[in-house]
Amino acid sequence: MIRTHSTRAGEARAGSLRWPQGVAFAVLALTLPACGGQPAGTPVPRVDAERAAARALATSQVTAPSRVDFEWSLSEPDLRVAGRGVARLEPDKARLDMFLHNGTNVITIALVYDEVRVPPRQMFEVLPAPPLLWAALGVFRPNDSMTLLGGEALGDDVVRLRYELDDGTELWYRIDAGRVRHVEIRKDGHVLHRVTLKLEDGFEHPTEATYRHISAFRELKFRIDSVKTVDTFPARIWDPRP
Repeated sequence: MIRTHSTRAGEARAGSLRWPQGVAFAVLALTLPACGGQPAGTPVPRVDAERAAARALATSQVTAPSRVDFEWSLSEPDLRVAGRGVARLEPDKARLDMFLHNGTNVITIALVYDEVRVPPRQMFEVLPAPPLLWAALGVFRPNDSMTLLGGEALGDDVVRLRYELDDGTELWYRIDAGRVRHVEIRKDGHVLHRVTLKLEDGFEHPTEATYRHISAFRELKFRIDSVKTVDTFPARIWDPRP
């Protein structure tokens, strides 16, 4: 039994983070504003960060096996390329396969919890680290090595949650009504990496996601074509390694 809905609405951690095969990615200006909020100097009300994180965990997780078909585009100073792709999602598992328009596979990656599994010798090794990749899929999933620093209220049912990574950088989530909308990795007041999501009422998954690596001036954008809820996926797809 397959249930389908479609939309045409409309996209590494820094420092010590190194993925297998050099997986890391990229986007636009070095100093950009924080994840929304009040003007500089205005006190920001604090929130119960643990409670807000628990709500986001409960609200944003993948609830059933799903197939997501999408268009993607990659832009950097000396490269423009685009194609189509498919994401297969289960609770705590995700696999992305990305192709050029001629059918050439350029990226395959599987996430099982926070373990990254990639085949060798991919054409592009340019996807973000696990928390940012989960966020691009609309999933709030800080890993166990992060320390929750606190949270602030940014507006009506909008909160910011701040985590410290083990390399001293910080991961900031903007959560709207329990759903991930914006994520940044920051260091010394500068934005290093950013994921921005477009959300629509009635859709479990984001309709568009943009990942940016600020200093490299690179941008990877995903635009969702359709989402299908399916019964299950074969277990073998979660490990694309030979």
